[in-house]
Amino acid sequence: MLSDNECAVVGSINMDFRSFYQQYESAAYIANCPAVDEVAADFNDTFRVCQEIRCGDIKRRNIFVRVWLSLIRLFAPLM
Repeated sequence: MLSDNECAVVGSINMDFRSFYQQYESAAYIANCPAVDEVAADFNDTFRVCQEIRCGDIKRRNIFVRVWLSLIRLFAPLM
């Protein structure tokens, strides 16, 4: 997360039991530091190669891909 190019939070924290107590996820808060500029540059580099996905794009997917994604979505809570 980047806020006003002044502070950033870098890391992975999900708001659930597994993340806090089993996987020990954490993040770093960075403020007034040159590293914030590096985070901003990384965001900009990433946005340049991103592609917007619309609902129509998902509906045009191959039927086998849609079935596969639906099946593996069932197991997502277990992972």
